[in-house]
Order: sequence, then structure tokens, then C-alpha cells
Amino acid sequence: FENFKSSLENKFEKLEENSKKLEERLRALEEERIKRNEEKDQRIVAEDEVKGEKGLPASTVAPIHGGIPTFDGKIPWESHKTLFETAAMIHGWSSANKAAMLCLSLRGDALDVLQTIPVAGRGNYEELVRRLEVRFGQEHLEQLHRSQLKSRFQKNGESLQEFEADIARLVRKAYPSVTDDVYESLAIEKFLDGLRELDTQQAIKLARPKTLSDALTQAMEFEAVRNSIRSQARVRAANVETAPSLEDIVKRVLEILKGKRKEIRCWGCGELG
Repeated sequence: FENFKSSLENKFEKLEENSKKLEERLRALEEERIKRNEEKDQRIVAEDEVKGEKGLPASTVAPIHGGIPTFDGKIPWESHKTLFETAAMIHGWSSANKAAMLCLSLRGDALDVLQTIPVAGRGNYEELVRRLEVRFGQEHLEQLHRSQLKSRFQKNGESLQEFEADIARLVRKAYPSVTDDVYESLAIEKFLDGLRELDTQQAIKLARPKTLSDALTQAMEFEAVRNSIRSQARVRAANVETAPSLEDIVKRVLEILKGKRKEIRCWGCGELG
């Protein structure tokens, strides 16, 4: 048994030793791969810098490992720019490389912006950034949403819920950095000012709602009651229009009574009257 135990221990020791050697070999291969990639990156960057000095076009594909962050205009431009410039710093891209890679990263609406830039200007990184900031930058978007909010009114056939949801969206996008209290105040004001029914506006303003949700609830309740009252008033009006007036009723009763009086006969002689 002791011999068997000793044999097993020796085998485990050899396995552990072989495992360590394998790990060291894999680590060495990984370090060698990284070194080759770094040398390749440096060589491409150096070649681009030389080409730039000579006025030649730089490489259209810069070295990158692990993919490039893409931008379609649906995420904040500032977030994409931060990711992109971090990748550029890690890989040591030149200005020409950054311009080329930024062009390759564009998708959807952002790619449409690229189509408006002359081919000669697409190699200018600063110009590309400026154009994209004008179209997708937070400051530009805030002004755009504020303009949309200013001209937003409840449409014909649009429910209160639909209108309130769009007001909430626009206020949040137009004023992304305000506190919750300021947001609620702005949203209530824009919601009430944009209501189609003036009497609803006035009634809810008098109620002084604290939140946009309260304003919506109060507006829905008010319009439900108002519509009910209007419906009852229309029914009453219709009844008044079709029913005879009191004067007509009295006149008709008198005519009937007068006619019956003419037909009365004496029980004794049988004569009228």
C-alpha cells in the first residue's frame, strides 16, 4: 500500500510540474503575440506619419484588437467620443488614423452625416468631430428638444395620456440636468399650456397639481365629468325642442273642453246645452 501511495504521489507531482510548464509556455506565447502586435501597430503608425509628412494618404485601416465602438446617433455622442478617443490613445492612432477609424465607426443617421462631408475633408479628424457634435452633441439636442417642446400642443384626436407621455419625454430630453422638482414644475406648465380644451387648462391650474402624473389624473377626471354634463344638457335640450310649450298645452286643453261643452244635451228634452 505504501508503494502504491508513493507511486501516486510521484505521478501527481509530475502532473503538477507538467501543468506549470504548460502554463509558462502559454504565457510566453501570449507575451510573444502581444509583442508582435505592438511592433506591427508601431510600424503602421510610423508609416502613416511618414506618409502624412509627404502628403500621401494614410492607411485606411488602423490597428485595432477587440473591435471598434460604433455610433448610430442613438446613444449620446459624448459617450461614444470618450470611448473612441480612449481606444485611439491605447492603440496610438495618428490624427489621420483617428479620422479613418471614426468614419468606419459610423452607422445609420451618423453615417448620413458623413455623406455631407466632402471626401477631401473626411481625413480631418477635428472637422469630423465638429460636424458630428453639431448634429448629435448634447447641447444641440437640448436646443432642438426645447424648440419642439415650445411648439408642442395637443393634437386633434390625441388622448390626454398620449400627450402627457410626449411632454414628459421632451421635458426630460430638453432639460436633462434639472432636479426632479424643477422637472415636475416644467412638465406641468408645458402640459397645461398645451391642452386643447381651455376650460380643462383653467380648472387644472386652479387645482395646482404637484406632479405631472397628478395633472394628468385631474385632467382626465375633469373631462370625464364635463363630457357627462354636456351629454345630459344635450338630452335636456332635445327634449325641450320636441315637447310642446306650456302655452300650447293650455290652449289644447281649452279647445278640447270647449268642444265637449257643445255636445252636452238636456236629459229631459234632448236639446243641446
